[in-house]
Amino acid sequence: MNAAMTALIWVIASFALIELLLVYRMFTGKIDLSDLISDGKQASLSRFQFLIFTFVIAVGILYLTVKSDAFPELDQGILILLGISGASYAVGKSLDNQAGGPKGENAMAGGSAGGAAGGGGSPPSGGQAEVELIALKKSMTTSSGE
Repeated sequence: MNAAMTALIWVIASFALIELLLVYRMFTGKIDLSDLISDGKQASLSRFQFLIFTFVIAVGILYLTVKSDAFPELDQGILILLGISGASYAVGKSLDNQAGGPKGENAMAGGSAGGAAGGGGSPPSGGQAEVELIALKKSMTTSSGE
């Protein structure tokens, strides 16, 4: 066994030990996970999607790295999917903040709810926000396909 493989095994073992410690602390209630996939009172699909995509891709890359003893060549499609997932989370978070969010927060300076995106009026409604998010996703996928 070469030195690189030994180092990789130590890194994986260290991460496994940290993960076991984190799981133990989660089960004992010392780490609160209530906001992991929710925005305050309601579940957040964008947070859940981002969490699952990130976890699946990270585990896949780790598996391929251990299997081949080298970091794998990443397909551009994987990176695009991860970027879209992250962008949908960020856009959803910014729309929540513009509208006051589920926790009653308002991230706009001076407390005004309009801003440039809202045309200076009231913040987008739920239906309008979804339409804007879908349009953003479509524009991202068409621009990445060119």
